[in-house]
Amino acid sequence: MAAKSPKIYFIIALLFLITIVAIQYFYFKKLIAQKQALVQLVQVNLERSNNTIGHLNENTLFGFQQKMKQPELLVKAELWYPRISETQRIVAAMHSLLMESGKSEHSTKTDRLELLDSLKGAVAKMLDAIPLAMRNRVPRLPLQTLLEKTDDGKENGFNKRMVAAVNDEDWKFLLLKLRNDLLISGSIAMAFCDEQVYTHAFIDDRFEPLISQNSTILEPGQNFELLAGIGVFSSAANPKIFINEKEIKLTDYGYAAYKKVVAANDPGIVNVKIQYKDPNTGQTMIKRKTVTYKVLKP
Repeated sequence: MAAKSPKIYFIIALLFLITIVAIQYFYFKKLIAQKQALVQLVQVNLERSNNTIGHLNENTLFGFQQKMKQPELLVKAELWYPRISETQRIVAAMHSLLMESGKSEHSTKTDRLELLDSLKGAVAKMLDAIPLAMRNRVPRLPLQTLLEKTDDGKENGFNKRMVAAVNDEDWKFLLLKLRNDLLISGSIAMAFCDEQVYTHAFIDDRFEPLISQNSTILEPGQNFELLAGIGVFSSAANPKIFINEKEIKLTDYGYAAYKKVVAANDPGIVNVKIQYKDPNTGQTMIKRKTVTYKVLKP
């Protein structure tokens, strides 16, 4: 019986190798197809979630505007309306920016890092809607991780090198997730503002001055209006509010309403002093703030 030539062994080995490669190819092709299907499913669900939360935020603002039509809620609602409306404006503007970025077929490293910085600024402004003394009552915003740093002072959360290095397809997926986090962050901040209109008075050891003015630019003869109070109202705090050193009588909801007609030579400055007693220590506390506005020349 003649021995098989080395060429036959080589062909057999080559066929075996081709078979193994073919099996691996179809196996990994199936895995990739499954991964793509899973990613598409997640994308669809995130998009649906974004639409739902977006409508929820719009309804929250609409509901708040309806509260301003109720006399018993008007004073408190007017104090919180600038905060909730500004939060909605910030979320809408940043959401549009993220949407536009997602439409681009290719984004540069510079574009991505600029977008990330804009997102950080938006988160910081959303946090401004929540008085500092009251933030411990609010769930952590999903996008707060963008503002945090590690113990050694380095940036935490979204690593800038990672954001700059991902391919365009993964970047678009990341943008979808950022949109979701943005809308949820805005929803939390807006819901907090909305809840304050119905919040009952209770004793607390931290207070935040809340001041709202009707305009920053006025013409001579127009009315300048101001509302002043404390973020956490308690009758035990016995608050007193002074505007330009004159005590203003408080409403039943613990706020002072101030109104005047501005003149052409009006200095455009109103000094507000809020004095209250800490219900826990009995100590008299004082908060001061200067409110400014500009009077247009006739």
